[in-house]
Amino acid sequence: MPLPDTEPSPPLGDPGDPHRVLSDTDLLALMLFTVWATRTGRTLPPVPVADLTAEELEDFWADDQLEQPVRARVPAPRLGTDR
Repeated sequence: MPLPDTEPSPPLGDPGDPHRVLSDTDLLALMLFTVWATRTGRTLPPVPVADLTAEELEDFWADDQLEQPVRARVPAPRLGTDR
């Protein structure tokens, strides 16, 4: 996905070449998708990102942690006790 007000720059090399050089924007997008996929275990369909529907992107990027109630990890201090 291109950043606002920028022209997407084409990758240097053939699309099938694993050693082709990506633009900074494409590399950043690849890193973000890879980190999120690794963290969540979700995968994207094997199509160009530009061909994905809004629903497919929302399903991929949805954060399940937002749907769960927030629980304190550290117990709150008790009032009136000396420690």
